[in-house]
Amino acid sequence: MPRQVDTGRAFQWAFAKQLSDSLGVPIAPSLSAIAARDSYDYAVDDSYQKRFIHASHLASEEILRLESNHPAVRGASAITVAPNSGHQAGDPRDVSVLGGDSQLGFSSKSNSASLKHSRLGPNINFVLKWGLDAQGVSDQYLEQVDPVFQVLKQLKQNSDGRALWADFDGKYDLAYWPLLNAFGEELLRVCGSGASSSQRACKGLFDYVLGNHDFYKVCSRVNAVEIQAFNYQSSLSGESSEHPKYLQVIESHSKNRCSIDVRFADDSVFNFRIHNASKRIETSLKFDIQATKLTPSIYSRQISF
Repeated sequence: MPRQVDTGRAFQWAFAKQLSDSLGVPIAPSLSAIAARDSYDYAVDDSYQKRFIHASHLASEEILRLESNHPAVRGASAITVAPNSGHQAGDPRDVSVLGGDSQLGFSSKSNSASLKHSRLGPNINFVLKWGLDAQGVSDQYLEQVDPVFQVLKQLKQNSDGRALWADFDGKYDLAYWPLLNAFGEELLRVCGSGASSSQRACKGLFDYVLGNHDFYKVCSRVNAVEIQAFNYQSSLSGESSEHPKYLQVIESHSKNRCSIDVRFADDSVFNFRIHNASKRIETSLKFDIQATKLTPSIYSRQISF
């Protein structure tokens, strides 16, 4: 079975190629375009290629119909494939239609609902880094998480870096859940009051997780393609979206799942699942962030095949 990174790039190429064919414009040469094409040509087999082509055809047909009057579509001159590092800088668009000064962007995914893979660590001030509040994390948050990171640091040092998460019996009670609980409480502190500062923080959180540009998310599944339009800046056709005014509640999941649902005033939900990115114990942990529920103002359609 091909790696997730290869299926993701292969679908990027299939989707970019379909847009190129539909609009009659070239794919701009770049290292990221070459990597995507190579993944499509060499890293996935014929069954993946056929599925990606079919999904790309259905999705591009639907979106180009919706965006027939978009300046980038009407004046299309090229299709671009962006480096995978773009989303870390707040731009989720990995495939785009360029036309004049306009851009219609897409986030193309292969069987993945993940939006962001962020870290919590002893030197990571997530409130500041994610653009939620210029004041950064609270002293209370640091008091809660510092002992956890000290435990992880000690385990790593005592084993010369060979300690494994699988052998750490206390990973749930001493690491995962204490960090998740502290993280959730800090989010409530920053985003949960309904004051103007909370509204700014909620917007910052949405910009961080979803990106700070309007775009379509296109996800290829085994027997379907999913399309979502994120239109917070009103540059796409259809209904505009508004950021929620505050965070409403944090809901925890079972012990072994190690995730929390962050529910906002508009009833949208982000799920934060914490996990170890490596078999060996490190002094940081990683999030898999997904939007498990979105407001009706987000255009969403699944086309089965």
